[in-house]
Amino acid sequence: MRQLNPRALEYLNALSRFGSLRKAAARLSVDPATVSRLLNQLEQSIGLPVWDRSNSRKPITAAGHELLLYYRQMCANEAAALSRIHDLKELQRGEVSIAIGEGFISDLISHSLQSFRALKWTPNFGQVPKL
Repeated sequence: MRQLNPRALEYLNALSRFGSLRKAAARLSVDPATVSRLLNQLEQSIGLPVWDRSNSRKPITAAGHELLLYYRQMCANEAAALSRIHDLKELQRGEVSIAIGEGFISDLISHSLQSFRALKWTPNFGQVPKL
């Protein structure tokens, strides 16, 4: 199974955004030869050109557009996962399990759990109010 080089996909994305190899390299703070070399390796790994060196108006080929869709979806998925992890870390979502002996349940409910419920629970099925 082939694996796509994430750095090469990042360079292809920069080429698409900035329109030229030199501009993309400048924005990425790398040498243009480095960008060109990684894009060549990407082309060799998929067996198709990803950018047209002679067309400055539309430098990205159809295969390049497919890779850009994949790269941008991958970035969006990563951002979504990090956002969910942040929500777990900040206690904005997740689950709470309580294990307690029968004799202590009244103390738990009457004090701690009721104050927590008053702060965090709303009748909107789990949506937490902004405090």
